[in-house]
Amino acid sequence: MGSPGYNNPFTRMIYRRVQASPTMRGRMMSLIDRTGRPQDLLPLGRLVGWLVSEAAHGRLGSFRGFGRMLRSALRTAEEQRRFDRALAAVDGQELASGRPVTIMQAEPTTWSETR
Repeated sequence: MGSPGYNNPFTRMIYRRVQASPTMRGRMMSLIDRTGRPQDLLPLGRLVGWLVSEAAHGRLGSFRGFGRMLRSALRTAEEQRRFDRALAAVDGQELASGRPVTIMQAEPTTWSETR
């Protein structure tokens, strides 16, 4: 949100249209609460429909931020795939050995020691 160019016509269109739909507002809230993924916020078909509607109303500025958003979404999806593959590899090691693979060492907290 703090990146240069974030406040562009495309982003403003997304927020304007998300606010107009209770379903989309719920998805946005799950994204803000970090219970949902950004990729799940806006189905591609809905986005295309919104862009067509914007163009039909003469608001062509919404297309400017679309390319930037698409590149960012593709980069995020690739990072997620790499993370999922790495996680699957760790899970596979765990299942094969019968014991958990230690990635991080958890230190006991004073709160957990008192209970």
